[in-house]
Amino acid sequence: MDGWTGVILRVNLGRPEVTQEVLGKDELRKYVGGRGLAGHLLAKGVDPTIDALSPANKMVFANGPLTGTIAPGNGRCVVVSKSALNNGIACANIGGFWAAELKSAGYDALIVEGKASEPTYLWVGDKGVELRSAAHLWGKGTRQGASEIRKETVDDAAIISIGQAGERLARIASLVEANKRWSSGRAGLGAVMGSKNLKAIAIKGSGSIRVADRQGFEKMVKELNSRIASETLLSQHIAYWGTASIVKLLHSQGALPVCNFQGASALPQAGLPSEYIASSIFKRRTSCFACPVACGRVSQVLQATGEGPELEDIMALGSNLGITDISAVAMASYLCEDFGLDPVAAGSAIACAMEMQDKGVLDVARVGTSFSFGDSSGVANILNLMASRHGVGELMAEGGYQLAKQYGVPEFFMGVKKQAFSAYDPSKDEWLALSYTTSNTGAASAVDGKLIRATLRSLNRHPGNEADEVERIKIRQDLSVAMECAGICPLIAAALDANEVASLVGAATGIDFSTADLLAAGERTWDSERIFNLGAGFTALDDQLPGRFRQLTNGDLVQEYYRIRGWDSSGRPGAQV
Repeated sequence: MDGWTGVILRVNLGRPEVTQEVLGKDELRKYVGGRGLAGHLLAKGVDPTIDALSPANKMVFANGPLTGTIAPGNGRCVVVSKSALNNGIACANIGGFWAAELKSAGYDALIVEGKASEPTYLWVGDKGVELRSAAHLWGKGTRQGASEIRKETVDDAAIISIGQAGERLARIASLVEANKRWSSGRAGLGAVMGSKNLKAIAIKGSGSIRVADRQGFEKMVKELNSRIASETLLSQHIAYWGTASIVKLLHSQGALPVCNFQGASALPQAGLPSEYIASSIFKRRTSCFACPVACGRVSQVLQATGEGPELEDIMALGSNLGITDISAVAMASYLCEDFGLDPVAAGSAIACAMEMQDKGVLDVARVGTSFSFGDSSGVANILNLMASRHGVGELMAEGGYQLAKQYGVPEFFMGVKKQAFSAYDPSKDEWLALSYTTSNTGAASAVDGKLIRATLRSLNRHPGNEADEVERIKIRQDLSVAMECAGICPLIAAALDANEVASLVGAATGIDFSTADLLAAGERTWDSERIFNLGAGFTALDDQLPGRFRQLTNGDLVQEYYRIRGWDSSGRPGAQV
């Protein structure tokens, strides 16, 4: 098969059993791959009412037809599951080299189900698929765990793993891709993996990936790479400074979150912008598979090294905590990566605790830990408490929403559907606020290049007709999801349009694939995720911002969004998906 492999690898940890299944072209064409295919496979096999940490939950990793090819930004895999954080749909976009290795090993998707009887890791190599004991790895951080797995498999294995936070079922635990050292996965996916006693998934593939029209495909890729090289956001900001370059832009617009989103202009930039990283802790650039931008940055503080810090780390562990020391932010980011903590969710919980202490809600004597805006000295200890679930960290590991709710101040949690906001303060832009409000996963991700570009532009323009603006949000959401179905990095997607990606998919797969087909896949995926959430117990009442921002998205605006999506007044899709 061209573009796709047409094969699913299914691993039942409880039996244990490894099987393969065939995907038909009609099913692949309808869902394309990535987020669409993963969501479809999850919906077929998971009751949305189950406990996310039960063996009945599944994790579905899926590539797009462009994954592992020479298309720009193709090194992406999407993992979909029922969220341990909010019990809705969880979608995480994973970069690095893991996705390309899964495709080279011959699989469009991997389904992990059941629960292993003991700590286990999955090894997918040239000699087959094995479930191996991870008893000796349990309790170790993601760095040491990945290092030992490579000694037992091959030196260049691509690995996704969990740290101590996932093992202890912290609901803010993430997955970590070892090559990029990125925490990949919001919504408690690390806890889901930990609940299955699965420490890691290691892959090394050696197969080739075919495209139907190689000459036409290569011509398109050459043209796109040339244009990406001249695209301002990517070539003059992100390629040169990494995603940290967005910090200065957001600060200048008053949209950089500060002190638990209490005031975007109240904090000086100090040492957070990218030029301070370059002059102080920067070591070298890194790249995901076949990426023309190479936005990754390896940094070093004292003897510690790690990836980033990226835009979201700088916001969540820096400005939103009132901290402007980039070295302190980097150290906190390294810890999150090794513990397997989502830095955005962890930072949000800490920011929430800081405001609670500031407002007299949280008693330092009672919890035994001090939380003060601007104080970086205790952040490492707090992250350790969350990962180990000791002291106040036991509650904070459940996320900022549960912390605030436990103390009777849920309005202090800054997020939607129990998912923390990403790196943009919505107070300056009601359309960004509506994107947050209506996101299926609870809060839009800062890795979404179209969100970055749309946000920066919207801060400098006057809104047009309300219906037109809502329509634009709907189209942007569908297109962003469609890019994730195809296998394109959401950041690279900022420079591409639907026509170009549809043409790439057509050339790769050899099918007649139109722009309308691509957008339809995005819309179909969005609607099916909404249906999953409704089945899990979400209602229209969950489509709202925290109290301090609620005036930005009144009921009429949300109802207009429902209307444009073709949903009823309760936010339920009408068409079969």
